[in-house]
Amino acid sequence: MKRGALLVVVAAVALLVPTAVVTLAPVAGVPGVAAAETLEAPGALSSAQILATRNYGVGPMASVLYWADQEKACGLTRDQLAAMVMVPTFTETGAGTQYTPSPMTLSRYDNQAGLYAFKDINTAFRKAFFHPGIGMWQFDSAGGWNLSAATAINTYTAAQTAATLMAQRWCQNPSRPYAWAPWFYCGTTTICEDLYNEIYDGTSLVNIKQDQSVSAFGGMQSHTCDAPVGTITCYYVDPSKAEASRPGPRPTSDRRRCPRPSTSSRAAGTSTGTG
Repeated sequence: MKRGALLVVVAAVALLVPTAVVTLAPVAGVPGVAAAETLEAPGALSSAQILATRNYGVGPMASVLYWADQEKACGLTRDQLAAMVMVPTFTETGAGTQYTPSPMTLSRYDNQAGLYAFKDINTAFRKAFFHPGIGMWQFDSAGGWNLSAATAINTYTAAQTAATLMAQRWCQNPSRPYAWAPWFYCGTTTICEDLYNEIYDGTSLVNIKQDQSVSAFGGMQSHTCDAPVGTITCYYVDPSKAEASRPGPRPTSDRRRCPRPSTSSRAAGTSTGTG
């Protein structure tokens, strides 16, 4: 969640098709990456949402509402926590009011040693440079989050992490700046509070229209890969297939180049990420 991160998501803007926010049915089946496909999509368009000021993907919205309902605590309602969880995604992805936050948002600006292959700035493997922030919440590759690149992109697992963290922090100190503090500017400026008041009216989510073209995977594809531990599920991340993104500036330096397609997997407690 680096503030100076250059967002490099290079797919065309998808057509926005708004739908209403409604209550979701619980997830059935195995939790985790696969569960992203089992959430029920919200339904019909309301007149209020025709005038909505923010766009949100139908898959990410389903993930956020599900986990906000599961994790709400200490006086938080589902929609209240959902609004808190959604707020950083508008700024972290650079979506603003015109675009839809992309689950495949990949930042490239930071340069600490932990992002290089084998944590070596002078490595001969210069092209194996990891993203300092991945997904709609820009969880850091070099940060301490228990997420692979795939689970940071997949909004089912990413929203779970964000909702759980914010609810826990709220219970420690019922203050939105405190709950948002891991996203530094949210805890030190009014940016996030202003966004929160834009999308939450004190009772329900408002001013949001849903983009039907954006799934929880955001364009990431599930595959089967052979690994030393056997056959595993892996995830192919191709920025050219990113959903709901906007064209960004093409970086010129080595560490800020546009990323190439890559595979993310996790086995026996280890994971590989996008580089």
